[in-house]
Amino acid sequence: MQLASDLNLVDSFNKENSVAHLLVRESNVFCAKYHLQEPGLVEHFIQSASKAIESDFSINEIKDFSISFLPKIGETLKTKVKIQTNPKGGTVVAAVTEIDGVVAAKCKLKVNLSNTNN
Repeated sequence: MQLASDLNLVDSFNKENSVAHLLVRESNVFCAKYHLQEPGLVEHFIQSASKAIESDFSINEIKDFSISFLPKIGETLKTKVKIQTNPKGGTVVAAVTEIDGVVAAKCKLKVNLSNTNN
């Protein structure tokens, strides 16, 4: 049985400086071979973006995704999220994940914000 906590990839989020934290746990569904795997990093970026945006959105594109190394079980991810509005329309969420000050992964998410004022 999969627990919801095994799918949670943001332990805390500081709205003031747009930083998400995650302690990598062995129980996480995205962990294998003592590391958080690539899909887990993508899901962490998406959940971090969700905390920053605080609105419904859909993902149009994941771009510039790069991994320097996979986080190990027991390590804490610190992910800085920056929301950028494109003058031509659309929103880009840039995320950079560090572990002990070293960049582990980064990506940009092109998103469509949902109009919730219906």
